Amino acid sequence: MTVDKEWWRIIPVSINNAYGDPLTDIQIMDTYDKINKLYENNMRMSLCTKAVPSKEVYEILKTLPSDLKKMMFFQYSLTALDEGGYSFKEREEAIYRLYEILGQVTLMIRPVIPGKNDNIEDMTKIIQVASKTGRQVILGGIHDENKRKVLDEKFYEKVINLCQEYEVEYFNKTSCAAANQFQCDCWMHDLGTPINLEILDFLGYDYYINNDRVVLRQATTGDLNFVKIITKSKPYTERLLNNYNILSFKINDNILECTSSWFSWSNNISCKIACDYCIIRKIDYLLANRKIGCFPGEINKIETKHNKQVNVQNCIKKENISEMISYDNLRKVQECRAHAILNI
Repeated sequence: MTVDKEWWRIIPVSINNAYGDPLTDIQIMDTYDKINKLYENNMRMSLCTKAVPSKEVYEILKTLPSDLKKMMFFQYSLTALDEGGYSFKEREEAIYRLYEILGQVTLMIRPVIPGKNDNIEDMTKIIQVASKTGRQVILGGIHDENKRKVLDEKFYEKVINLCQEYEVEYFNKTSCAAANQFQCDCWMHDLGTPINLEILDFLGYDYYINNDRVVLRQATTGDLNFVKIITKSKPYTERLLNNYNILSFKINDNILECTSSWFSWSNNISCKIACDYCIIRKIDYLLANRKIGCFPGEINKIETKHNKQVNVQNCIKKENISEMISYDNLRKVQECRAHAILNI
């Protein structure tokens, strides 16, 4: 079976989400170029910042396509922790300005750190800002040693009550919120029988089909995320190579990464905001300045497949799928609210 040469258009892309904020002066032109490249190819994209942009950055953002909202999911990470020495007031004003320019801002409340911002006063301030912009928030916790987001359930309930009080919609994952904005299926949760298996063959994944499920012989967490997006199904693996979002194949020496919601196309560079809680500092392949990911169309240029291709019709089938590893074993599965009826 041949592969559609533009299959990669189905991949949702996060821009400059490694170390180094996308809306800082040092990063803005690279961010601008990537936005336009994805826009020209009609691809869904995500941008998340916690910067207080300069006047120059605002002027550059003004030149972006006026209908960008139909393709770009824009988030501002607001924690009330004054990262980089910027006050809450400065960030609040930045959010209003960004909302005016881009027409949509979803606030990302992440991380919530015990003893620092896990209090109703800070959450109220954040949700009040959300009520004046996109009226949407994404709730997040702080990662534990297994990279699972942890959030106290009682505190979580209080935040949800605040959202209801201020008529702000809440989401648990960016894929759900973005799918709601784009009015499409959630690529994290709206899953079914696997499709696009010819793409897995093209990429060289060693897999077989068991009970209408893709089972990879071996995979990273990133592979499971990527295969989920490609096949619109929940994949499994016999052997987990590591729990990073890094993929098990590269383009030349270029590391590829896929979170549960987005394929990364990023410059990993120095960051003046330098949050003291930053999880990226704990990821070894992100400790040095380097490029992460690529424009998805570049994946078609892979010359050597990373695994031997498997003929689906002739593969060995295992009877007990429960022995396999899936995303559910590695991360906390959140309730999908992509199809919530928003009262905003």
